[in-house]
Amino acid sequence: MAPNMFANAKKVADKAPAAKKGKDRAQVEIVGLETYASIDSVIKALETLKKTNKTEIDAQLMQHFITEGAKTGRQPENFDGSEGDATGSMQLRLRSSRSPLAAEEQDLLAERNIPMGTEVDVVERFVINEAYSGDQELLKKVSKALEKVPGMPADFIMLQEGKSRTVATQASIDAIFATREIDTISKLLGLVTLPAVRAKLATDDFASAFAVVTTALGFGEEEETEENDE
Repeated sequence: MAPNMFANAKKVADKAPAAKKGKDRAQVEIVGLETYASIDSVIKALETLKKTNKTEIDAQLMQHFITEGAKTGRQPENFDGSEGDATGSMQLRLRSSRSPLAAEEQDLLAERNIPMGTEVDVVERFVINEAYSGDQELLKKVSKALEKVPGMPADFIMLQEGKSRTVATQASIDAIFATREIDTISKLLGLVTLPAVRAKLATDDFASAFAVVTTALGFGEEEETEENDE
């Protein structure tokens, strides 16, 4: 007898209602939403502008240290930068030991015999296997004469391998400047240092600061041009 297809029919799974697309959903007036969205858009634009501006400043800062360091063979002192109403502390900092040197970076430094340091994360040592650490009788025997204990487990002693990181040190910076070679310093200094900038304005005049930013964003110049055209 042929099987009853109706009796063996699979149940149709319930389909979840399709989510409505943005244009199909209800629109509700929310006071302040446009301002919020506008601020968010401006902040994103400013973050991009700030990042680009910082990159340009960092390049000038590093070039100063490279040029002056090549003249003396020593790391130049940090200095103050200035422009208009702004001043800033320009610093050359040692790369953090939390940021270990990559293998490629180590090779570049080693080619010029630039010293590097080592930060130990885990000290290499022998430890007693946890499986036997609570066996007091066994430990008593070990304390008397470890090498003579009959039936000593082969894995009673375990080796905890050491772990370390290769890092930049002040000696790395000093050795790079000591070469007094512009090309070498330019190539290697960025591997062991980081530029740091702490800028501030002479006053808290928000209007002036806002005017500088709008010009940097490209709006101030357009307005001035339109006024001149009129």
